[in-house]
Amino acid sequence: MRSEVETYGVTSSVARLRRVLVRTPATSGDFAAAGWRQPDAGTLLRQHAAFCELLSDLGCDVVVAPAAEGLVDACYMYDSAFTIGDGAIVLRSAKPDRSTEWEPAAAALADAGVPIVAHLTGEARADGGDLFFLDDRTLVAGRGYRTNAAAHRQLAEVLTPRGVTVERVDLPHDTGPAHVLHTMSFISPVAADLAVVFERLLPVPLVELLDREKFTVWDGDKRRLL
Repeated sequence: MRSEVETYGVTSSVARLRRVLVRTPATSGDFAAAGWRQPDAGTLLRQHAAFCELLSDLGCDVVVAPAAEGLVDACYMYDSAFTIGDGAIVLRSAKPDRSTEWEPAAAALADAGVPIVAHLTGEARADGGDLFFLDDRTLVAGRGYRTNAAAHRQLAEVLTPRGVTVERVDLPHDTGPAHVLHTMSFISPVAADLAVVFERLLPVPLVELLDREKFTVWDGDKRRLL
């Protein structure tokens, strides 16, 4: 019999995915203001259903939250709440059109039986796309237009007592806040010591961290040990 604790919690970005929370995409809202073209609603829902079926076929227990109509980015659940070892941290986005996503995210977590261990508060802002576990004791946290220093401090307050260190990596301006980059825009962990990267945009502290941990990286058709 599975224990309750096995239905949530992780300190890895590459461990086998066993249970996943997804949200049905909204078909109404101001897509243009969010930076998206107007989608075909039928195609959008069919593609999401196919995505859920693929996850299920891979052996995942797929929990589907209802659409948050009007919040066109809310289908990106990873940005709204970040899962740690004993529950989830509810985040708050700096993108104006996403500033209220934390509310339906918190509700979806509660409905799925996932404990909420913390909320970002005050001026703290973060997107999940700026966060990933390098290993079970290291969280890489980007510092850019969507994730600020106040969020880093609050994440550290939650994670340090749990034996996890928050490693800050400053992100490039690149083309600016209107076309913002996340940490995971240029790195995708694949295995415990392997990542796909866009090396030219990697922050120097992240390069040094990958080097220290003896990661192999793929950049296009190049594969090398940092």
